[in-house]
Amino acid sequence: MASGIGEVSILQTKFQVATHPATRFVALLHAALTGGLAHVADRKGGVPVNPERWGWLCQRNGRKWVPQGLRVGWVTGDDVFLEPKSSYQVARQLAGAERLGVSEQALRQRLRDQGLLTSIDVGRQMLTVRRTLENRSRQVLHLSTVVFGLSSAQTTK
Repeated sequence: MASGIGEVSILQTKFQVATHPATRFVALLHAALTGGLAHVADRKGGVPVNPERWGWLCQRNGRKWVPQGLRVGWVTGDDVFLEPKSSYQVARQLAGAERLGVSEQALRQRLRDQGLLTSIDVGRQMLTVRRTLENRSRQVLHLSTVVFGLSSAQTTK
């Protein structure tokens, strides 16, 4: 009897993680990137390290990488900087009829509550951080490549 309860508990925990808006958002975004529905560029707006993992398609016999779908952010080293509106839009679109179940603002809070944000702007009391990307100051969500299943060894040349 106890083992049956334990199994149900494990299944329930897996279900809750899968349906939690923050982890669901990351999973949907990861699916969009690997499925060619969105892409992430390097800090300068170019092809990132391991482009196939970040929504880029190789063309012309491996000589040219082309971004797929909407740009949702930038990656540099172990850091992923997501543009809040476009990343939310892509995840919401991919969720379809099931929806994300939370607003963009509520999602940011859930990302923080789940420990998925690498840093926040404490001084300004904001969940986004200011970063210069493509020579422009932007308000972005700061996550780690680990959240997308990549280690630092897979994101550096």
